Amino acid sequence: MATPELTVRRSGYASRLYELGYAQSSPLYDVIVRYGLLPLGGHDRCRRRFAEWSELRPGQQVASLCCGTGSTERAMLERVPDLRIVGIDLGKGQLARARRRDPQGRIEYRRGDARASGLESRRFDRVVVVLALHEMPRHERRCVLAEAERLCADDGRVIAVEHNRPGRFGTRLLQALCWFYWLPGNPEARTARDLQREGIAAEMRAVGLEPLRRHLTRPDWIEAVLARTAASRPRGSDA
Repeated sequence: MATPELTVRRSGYASRLYELGYAQSSPLYDVIVRYGLLPLGGHDRCRRRFAEWSELRPGQQVASLCCGTGSTERAMLERVPDLRIVGIDLGKGQLARARRRDPQGRIEYRRGDARASGLESRRFDRVVVVLALHEMPRHERRCVLAEAERLCADDGRVIAVEHNRPGRFGTRLLQALCWFYWLPGNPEARTARDLQREGIAAEMRAVGLEPLRRHLTRPDWIEAVLARTAASRPRGSDA
């Protein structure tokens, strides 16, 4: 399937508002994320689950697009120490924090655009995108997923972890309150709700990925979808 047309701002951010917002919020980034994950059992528990759902194996190469401050990458190494991980992010502040929290240099962090990472095609056993796509308009997030598909080895897997649309109205209301959807001018509210309506599995199919498994947190605020590339599908199989 053709890769969506790539339209990248000079800064790499989808809008000037995002660029300014992330630059200013960098010192509080982890605090905000930790607060948002409290109702799901806490930040550390969630990151361990994300690592578990990635179905990692020793010796694998992992690309993490939009890696932020590296929390998921560190959780992956706790689960499977023998991994080679490259993290890509636009935020200088986020990457600086990620490097400080990895003093041994076990993870390679690069500043770059997740829509055009510059990494080698078909190199990675796992490509992960965690809690970043909801910040992007539909076209931009499909560009990121198309890049994930390009990077993924023929027998590898792509996993996207994202905001889910809860099944119950009361749960949706609580999610919206805790994740600041109500905040006037919050640029994530519109894009997150669009992603929830579409569903991450549909977004992955749109760029040629085939969803295999879906996981949900409790409550069902976050979903994770593990997918494979078309090249990894067994010949003659409709499964």
